[in-house]
Amino acid sequence: MLTKITKRTVDAVRPSSADQFLWDRDLKGFGLKVTPTGNKVYLLQYRTGQGKRRCYNACQHVIGGVVRQLRTARGDHVRVLSH
Repeated sequence: MLTKITKRTVDAVRPSSADQFLWDRDLKGFGLKVTPTGNKVYLLQYRTGQGKRRCYNACQHVIGGVVRQLRTARGDHVRVLSH
């Protein structure tokens, strides 16, 4: 699902019976994975120079630190893609 990943979006998403993936519509490859147990992990998906798809777990969501974690994960995304 493409959406803008914000604090409100992260707080609103609820676990289901299978992993859910939300992808940011503005920052290509930046996403959020929500597991059935309720864990939330920020993801960075990119392709290597050889065209292989890779997924990097940027950080795990911790209650209360959403804004800082979003900034950190987005910053990691920019650094990974710029190399």
